[in-house]
Amino acid sequence: MNRILILATAAKGGGARSILNNYLILNADSSDRYYVLSPDKPNVESANIIWIKKQTSGFYTYIFTVFLSYFYFIKFKCHKLLSFSNVNTVFNAPKVTYFHQSLIFTEKTLKFKLLRLTIKHLNHKVGKFVVQTTGVKRDFEESFGSGYEVEVKWPGVTFPKEKKDFILNLMYRREYSKLILFPASNIKNPNKQFELLLKYQGVLRKNKCCVLVTDCSDSVYEDIFFIGNVSSECMTSLYKQIDFTLVLSKTETVCLPIFESISFNKPALVLEQSYVHCLFEMFPKIENLYSFKSENSFDTCIKRTFSESSKKEQFLAASFDF
Repeated sequence: MNRILILATAAKGGGARSILNNYLILNADSSDRYYVLSPDKPNVESANIIWIKKQTSGFYTYIFTVFLSYFYFIKFKCHKLLSFSNVNTVFNAPKVTYFHQSLIFTEKTLKFKLLRLTIKHLNHKVGKFVVQTTGVKRDFEESFGSGYEVEVKWPGVTFPKEKKDFILNLMYRREYSKLILFPASNIKNPNKQFELLLKYQGVLRKNKCCVLVTDCSDSVYEDIFFIGNVSSECMTSLYKQIDFTLVLSKTETVCLPIFESISFNKPALVLEQSYVHCLFEMFPKIENLYSFKSENSFDTCIKRTFSESSKKEQFLAASFDF
C-alpha cells in the first residue's frame, strides 16, 4: 500500500476544489492511502482517505508548499507527494505537481515571478507535472524549456448534489427574457475582464439579457446583478435555471464552468483566446460552445445559441491516473 500526501491547502472553492474532489472520487476504491491537507473536508467518504484540516493563502501557501509540506511527508511516511498548488516541495521526493494556472506564463507581478523562478531553479525537474490541455503543455515547454516530464490529463466535470433551498429569484424573468451566468468570484481580477462586460451592456439590453455574477460586490449596474459567491453544492441548481454561461477571461487552463454549462445543455459563450483554440484541438467538435471576437459577434452568438442546442457527455470523464 502506497501512502500519498495531497497538498490542497489553498483549494477553498472553484475549480481547484472540484478537481481535488474529482481525483479523490476516482481513487476512493484504491488500495493506496491518501492524506489530504485542505481547508474543507472532501466530498467523498472512503476509508483510504484521511483528511487533515489545513488552510493557507497568499505567500504562506507558497512557503508551506515548497518548504513546510515536507514535514507531513516524513510524518506520514509517504511514498509520493501530490501538489495542487502549481509548485511542489524543493526536497527530493517522488512528486507530482498539478499545474492549473496559465497566468504563470505571462504575468509580471512578484507572485508569478516567484512561481516561475521556483519551477525553473528549485528542484522541479524531479517528478512530474500534470496539465489539463495540450495547449498548456505547449506553453509550459516554451516557458521552461526541456528536462521536465509533462503529461496531459483531462480533469472531467462532476456535479455535487443539488440543494433544494437554493432557488434563484425568478422575478428577473418578468423584465428579462434570458438569464446569463458570469462565473467570476472576484470582478476586480483583471483576467476575468468585468470591464469588458460593462462595455457589452448595449448588447445585453438589446437582447433583454440579465447577467448573474457570482461575486459579493454591492455595486449597482443596469442589467447586472451580484448573487454572491455560490458554493459548489448550489451550482447544479444555478446551471438548470440560466440560459447560457458567458466567459470573457484573457487566459485559462480549462475553465470548468464552460464544460459544466455544456453538460447541462446550456450554451457557453466565450471570448476568443488562445486557450479556447487549444480546447478545440483536444475536442475538434464542441457543440454548444460559441466563441466571439467583438461586440457585434457577441450579439450574433446570443441569437445563435437559441436556435441550436445539443447536450454533450464526452467532457464528463476525467483522466486521473497519475
